[in-house]
Amino acid sequence: MCAEKVAAIAASLNVGIKALESEYYVTCVIGVENDTEWNMANPQWTTHHGSVRTPPAVIKAGGTGIIACHKTAFTVTGCGITASWDLGDTKTRISINFGIAGGGWSWINPNHLELKIADQYGGNIDKDRAQFDAGGRTVSVSSNLVDIEGTMGDSDHARIMVTVHQKK
Repeated sequence: MCAEKVAAIAASLNVGIKALESEYYVTCVIGVENDTEWNMANPQWTTHHGSVRTPPAVIKAGGTGIIACHKTAFTVTGCGITASWDLGDTKTRISINFGIAGGGWSWINPNHLELKIADQYGGNIDKDRAQFDAGGRTVSVSSNLVDIEGTMGDSDHARIMVTVHQKK
């Protein structure tokens, strides 16, 4: 389900997943669904390894976005970034950190996904991290405003799906 949903979002945003996967041995495409009344604004990212082909962008309330990354040639590391957004005027920042085939923190790590919700001062409200070397699990974090869930695969062409749900 995750791979199909990411592919549908990528297709709607005209991001060629198959072209990216045919050009690079290690790739990652992250679909982000914003199921809230707030825009996910002020996108920022730090590249740990690899290269970002489609960087994080503003994701409007009720909308979707995508991030596409790939391994850089002739390196032993994969691809990994940390992306974050302000959640409207709520003074809350959400972030996604991932590494594929050694990307992220260390080239010997398996694929991993970390979700975090922080206040305006950078203090953690909730954080969860999982490794995906054996199928992994759903990663989830929660605050008084939102629940965030993410899933990913354990291949060298990982698809990650993250959904930000507003609490009613």
